[in-house]
Order: sequence, then structure tokens, then C-alpha cells
Amino acid sequence: MVRPRGVIEPTSRGRLLRSQCVCTCSAHACQLRCATMALKNLPTSFRLAPETKAALEKAAKADMRSVSSLIEKILVEWLRERGYLSKGAA
Repeated sequence: MVRPRGVIEPTSRGRLLRSQCVCTCSAHACQLRCATMALKNLPTSFRLAPETKAALEKAAKADMRSVSSLIEKILVEWLRERGYLSKGAA
């Protein structure tokens, strides 16, 4: 079983460093799995009224996005407009 203990950080050349990973192997697939685990966005959940969810699904489909992608786009734009998020972040 893979249990990453450290953080996988991008280098200046875009490569990933596996600082501490307790694995039974050092195979390439294991390194990729550890890197993917470290780079994924964090899951977030919340409740919506059925009408809001339906409208969101309709808007996402019209924009050819997933609901998650549309929510992230809307939040990032809102946060940038109000100065909570810098232009380069997210």
C-alpha cells in the first residue's frame, strides 16, 4: 500500500520531486500515483436548492463544462474581482 508522507513539489523545470513516500517499490507508476495524489484539487461539497442545481447543470452544459469546472470558474472570477485571489493564482 502506498502512503505518501511528504509533499511532492514542482521544481523550476516542472518536474516533480517525491520527497518522502513509503512504498514497496520505486517503480515509475508508483511515482506517478504519488504525484497525482499531491497535485489534485481538494474536494469541496455543499448543498444547493434543486432549482439552483438544475440551473447550474443547464449553464454548465451550455458552456460545455462539468458542473465542478463551472463552479470553480465562477468562484475564481468572483474572488479575483474582489481582490481575494491574485491574477496568477488558480
